[in-house]
Amino acid sequence: MGGAAGASFNPRGGKVRVMIVDDSAIVRRMTSDLLASDPCIEVVGTAIDPITARDKLPSLRPDVLVLDIEMPRMDGITFLRSMRGPYPLPVVILSSITTQGSFSAMEALAVGAFDIVPKPGGPHSVADVGSELIRKIKACAQSRAAAGCGGVLEAMIPHESALLRGVGRAAPARPRGAGLMYRPVSLAQTRVRGGLPRSETAVRLARGGAGREGSASASALAAAVPPQKPALAIGRLAGFHPRQVIVIGASTGGTEALARILPALPEAMPPICIVQHIPAHFSRYFAERLNDLCRLEVREAVDGDAALPGRVLLAPGDYHMRLVWQEAHGGEAAGLRVRLDQSERVWHQRPAVDPLFASAAELCERRTLGVVLTGMGTDGAEGLKAIHEARGQTVAQNEASCVVFGMPRAAIALGAADHVLDIMAIAPFMEQRVRALLPG
Repeated sequence: MGGAAGASFNPRGGKVRVMIVDDSAIVRRMTSDLLASDPCIEVVGTAIDPITARDKLPSLRPDVLVLDIEMPRMDGITFLRSMRGPYPLPVVILSSITTQGSFSAMEALAVGAFDIVPKPGGPHSVADVGSELIRKIKACAQSRAAAGCGGVLEAMIPHESALLRGVGRAAPARPRGAGLMYRPVSLAQTRVRGGLPRSETAVRLARGGAGREGSASASALAAAVPPQKPALAIGRLAGFHPRQVIVIGASTGGTEALARILPALPEAMPPICIVQHIPAHFSRYFAERLNDLCRLEVREAVDGDAALPGRVLLAPGDYHMRLVWQEAHGGEAAGLRVRLDQSERVWHQRPAVDPLFASAAELCERRTLGVVLTGMGTDGAEGLKAIHEARGQTVAQNEASCVVFGMPRAAIALGAADHVLDIMAIAPFMEQRVRALLPG
């Protein structure tokens, strides 16, 4: 996370040259002042809208653009699309991320934005936004894949203008079937409905209970649960141990990685729990879009959700997610459930990967499969180590297929990764390991 003052985060040497594009003079000044606090970054110019920015690009030659989405004359999404040709620059989106803006945020990632940072407001203080923006600009400048992170994720975005305004997003379901493995997908074509010693690391990391604020807030999250796919027949998913689980952690580039992995999995899988570093309000929309593509049920987790075979639970933005074991009561079978809380940030993140991984290692031990995907920083490394110590299976994404190799690199350096795999090999490996744990 960050580096020594004066260190070069620019592959060409020198400071990272940044251009800010936002129609608000206040935001342009605030962002410039925040970035000026870091000696590795130089703001070389600003623009009131993308058209002005486009005229300035040849002379300013920035390394990274900081871009708003909603602007006059041309919006940020249209600008991102146009930049694919003459100016394929890395872009960090700085925008107001609201429930209404989640679709635009998803589309920005789909068409090539490196990452998204919410503007100050609500839970996002100016200092926190500045720190996050600086970290992501540095990671963006260093990433060879930064200019063009879209791909499979772009296929999740319908381009008709009515759909972009949230009208008529529903599409007819198509039967479940094979043939989803690693092929380009389109919403119009692929709508799918459908006794070991405990690790000391796990015990240490998992002891981070919810604060008072977290308990009340997590309960409020459970008030609105979106409609889900029909429950799968229990017989079809028989054979999984009640403490068998897959846990996945990701940050920058993770939305694209998850959009490659999850649709390639069959519905007969143990529970999958995911922490993706993601702004509040955005996580629910992302889960819904993944649900449209997958045979598995994908949903944003609510406090107390059962972690069931065939179900994928995505941690909501601004909430940590941990696994707990609930004994049978009131006619309900014993099983794994998730708890959400707003306890202190871990590695500057909430949700963070380490709390989820540590809870899985402590509860599920050798029946845990942990996966660390692309992302900056070190979150997930200690948690993956806890799973490794508990004799679970551990995977880190390889450098060649990462947008940012930070999180996998940290896990590998810690000796936490049993396997280092290309993104295209992770889903087949997961399915293989799941089958190996089945009885008989």
